[in-house]
Amino acid sequence: MLWLPSLCAALVLCFSPLASHVLYSGRLIDFRVPIPWAWAVVYRNQNPGLFSSVDALIASNGLGRFGVTPFWQKHANYSVASFAVHTWSLNSEDKRQMNFLSHMNATDISTSEFTVGEFHFSCVEYLTYYARYPSLSGFSVQCESPIKGGKGYIRANLFGRREDVPAFYEVLRSVRRVN
Repeated sequence: MLWLPSLCAALVLCFSPLASHVLYSGRLIDFRVPIPWAWAVVYRNQNPGLFSSVDALIASNGLGRFGVTPFWQKHANYSVASFAVHTWSLNSEDKRQMNFLSHMNATDISTSEFTVGEFHFSCVEYLTYYARYPSLSGFSVQCESPIKGGKGYIRANLFGRREDVPAFYEVLRSVRRVN
């Protein structure tokens, strides 16, 4: 019986991304946002009737991604993806202020738009570099789509490695209404 705590810790360590999905049902209000099993769900926030969000940690490189990973690896590269559904709409001044703050120190700015089912996503991709804090620099993607009928919007953000962008867009393409 003394080995039981060690076994439990080893299982959680080896299957960390899978274990993180236990409390995430895949649902944000009335929408299904399927987070891949290889991503670790690190935060879930919900205010019934107003908004619901989930943040996931992406480790797309390395031998074991999460779980069994050699301790001698020098640097782990992670990205953070955030998905949220809001039941209210932002006014134009709030949007302008959010865009200004998020695009400070941004270079290589590009935009894209795509439609999936009832959603029309508008995305901005950019590289942020902070000379004073280079470890906080990285690639960002911000996408937003109004919900049909004008009752809110879906927002998705990615910060981290450019290589994780295709997987991020794949999750956006698989968002569906549940009801």
